Amino acid sequence: MSAAAIQPVFSRRVLFWLVAVGVVSFLGSIALMITGGADKGARYGGHPNAVSAIGYKGFVRTMKRLGMPVTLSSFNSVGKARRGVLIVAEPRLDGGRGATLRRLLTARRSILILPKWRGRPSRRKPRWVGRAGLLPGGSVNKILQSIDPGARVVRRSGAVAMSANRLGASPSLIVPQLIRSRRMTTLVAGRDGILVGEIRRGGRRTLVVSDPDIFANHGLGNGANARLAVAIVERLRPAGGTVVFDTSIQGGEKKPSLVRSLFELPFSVGTASGIAALLVLLWSASARFGAPRRAAPIFDAGKVTLIENGTRLLRFGGHQREILDRYRRAVLAVVSARMHAPVGQGGAARIDWLDRVGTARGTTDKWSELAVRVDALVGNPAATDRRLAELARRLHRWKREMLDGS
Repeated sequence: MSAAAIQPVFSRRVLFWLVAVGVVSFLGSIALMITGGADKGARYGGHPNAVSAIGYKGFVRTMKRLGMPVTLSSFNSVGKARRGVLIVAEPRLDGGRGATLRRLLTARRSILILPKWRGRPSRRKPRWVGRAGLLPGGSVNKILQSIDPGARVVRRSGAVAMSANRLGASPSLIVPQLIRSRRMTTLVAGRDGILVGEIRRGGRRTLVVSDPDIFANHGLGNGANARLAVAIVERLRPAGGTVVFDTSIQGGEKKPSLVRSLFELPFSVGTASGIAALLVLLWSASARFGAPRRAAPIFDAGKVTLIENGTRLLRFGGHQREILDRYRRAVLAVVSARMHAPVGQGGAARIDWLDRVGTARGTTDKWSELAVRVDALVGNPAATDRRLAELARRLHRWKREMLDGS
């Protein structure tokens, strides 16, 4: 098949839009990965990526700045925390998550942060909390009693002094939520209950934090809350150990899957673009099935093509004026021979004879006038192709009228 028969799959316009959509999709995927906009669970609640008032983004950044290796885990969190400490923040028991919580608390070293607030996302800024209220004490007790059946939470209004503190940093809480338990070892406590307690069982150690305001974004900067939060983690973290922050208890456990990841944000944007490009390719190639089209001939046959090619060659050579002069001579010779012009007469006598015959036959032009016009154009280097062609047509018309009549 010749090169002239090969046709592009896409037009330039379609190719431009395909490239543009691909670039925009790639940049959108990068932006979503940077901003984390695909994680709806991070907008509010005890999620480590939440930037709202009751989120934990600030605490995660604090640990990273202090040089602690931090991992966010949505699958096999217990196994990942084998040589570190596992944080289970504000778990929920709805949707069958009770079994997930019991499995997470089987880690060798774990920190359980009880929930306290229930927030609603802001309408103007969905990543922020527009309104928050205290959770019912009964729902918090169910979570607490999954590890300490005889314990319960109590709440007090106003600041509460901590009379017992083995971690060296005093919290600053407005509405403290405390624990009353006979089983826990007290680490930080006041007269009304325990703020941080420890439970040991079967070689496993679990620190229970009753009030999440120590870790949450809105309370982390109050007083010595940040120091206390770091001290709680360092209490269990072995030297060089990793802090594993579990997210499966909130968003559901997710096993790693490449296929599923392709259909989740931000990767689903690239997947959709690839599918769209494939569909466009199939659509463009759908008319190309079957026998290949017969290639068009490079040069068309026939007299018209021959004349056109010859005309282009002559025009390229730039001899239009000489051609007009030769055509004038050829017309004169043909008409003189066909009309049996008198032989032996001079040029002026022949021109006069042709004019008289032409007048008798009713020709549009006289030969004497046409000859003068031809001489004028042939001697004019600035003569345009249009004027030369028009005069050639008049010569042809004069010949036809002389031979065949007007």
